[in-house]
Amino acid sequence: MKKFLKSLRSIGIILCFIICIGSIIYIMIEKNSLSEEEAVFTELQDIKDQNEKDVDMVINTEDGGILPEYRKLYEENGDMYGWIKVDGTNIDYPVMQTPDRPNYYLRRNWTGEYSIKGIPYIDERVTDNSENIFIYGHNMDDGSMFGDLPEYKDETYYKNHKYIEFNTIYERARYEIVSVSKTVALEDSELLTTSEYYVYQHTELDTPEEFNNYWSNIKKNEYFDTGVTAKYGDRLITLSTCDYWTEGARLLVIAKKI
Repeated sequence: MKKFLKSLRSIGIILCFIICIGSIIYIMIEKNSLSEEEAVFTELQDIKDQNEKDVDMVINTEDGGILPEYRKLYEENGDMYGWIKVDGTNIDYPVMQTPDRPNYYLRRNWTGEYSIKGIPYIDERVTDNSENIFIYGHNMDDGSMFGDLPEYKDETYYKNHKYIEFNTIYERARYEIVSVSKTVALEDSELLTTSEYYVYQHTELDTPEEFNNYWSNIKKNEYFDTGVTAKYGDRLITLSTCDYWTEGARLLVIAKKI
């Protein structure tokens, strides 16, 4: 019996050692993969910034007038919708959209391979005429993707980072943050049994009533009053990421085009 127990202990020690080594290897591989992904984004930023300086570049009207800084990137990946950047934060990324493949970039990188970080992407229901563009991104612990958005719950942080540069591949635009709010993401099945206003359904704010309903629900759940308002006719972007005050919690940063 003693020999048997001794053998079990030895096997247990060996298994623990194997698991420990395996965990270390997995963490190293994961960290290396994430580092490689960040290097890719840095390269994309460099391409964008360099081409943006080439102001004399002729824009080919046959391709819809794509801006010079996004021409090469769009040729690499036709899912690219534009670019989002917030000065003083880590947010400086391409933004994707795949209307026929909802949430495609939730866990995929620029080349379409699996990535825990994904890439910021636009709701598949958004069209060129949508008054409210939902942009989704992960709340990463290392601050990448939309990991900086929770900082906006602090009013001082908001005051120091009020503006968002959000360009489509066709147009450069600047937005001013009007609200920092919260909501809960619900599954479609749950929508059948709740009367709660569901903000993610509202990409089209094409009537005063629709806009006012959206805005009042945003205001009802905001963290503080920014002192900036929005009105019917404004073009909005709504940045969305995970939050943790309840199950399915989401943080919303809403900005209007200026």
